Amino acid sequence: MSRYKLITCILTKPVAIEMITRLKEEKGIITANTTHARGTSSKSEYMMKAEEILTVLVDASEADDIFYFLYSELELDQPHQGMIYQEAVAKSTKYSLPDLSSSV
Repeated sequence: MSRYKLITCILTKPVAIEMITRLKEEKGIITANTTHARGTSSKSEYMMKAEEILTVLVDASEADDIFYFLYSELELDQPHQGMIYQEAVAKSTKYSLPDLSSSV
């Protein structure tokens, strides 16, 4: 069984940076990333649209809680807000930020 889960959100509004900040401040998560992509749907076949992609790597034990937090806070239960999914990660290493306060 995988020790980590990757949660991916495809968002239609530019809110990923704000959500990364909230994940750090409210949940202590520092393993998140955002990128952009362009895409279209079957309902708008001629109009390409920019989307934000938010990925969050979490320990499997907290994955369901973080998934629900993102789902709720990003209002993904509402139409045209985006989508979310999670998957097991085959291999990962623990990431931590160095304590720079002692070196100053």
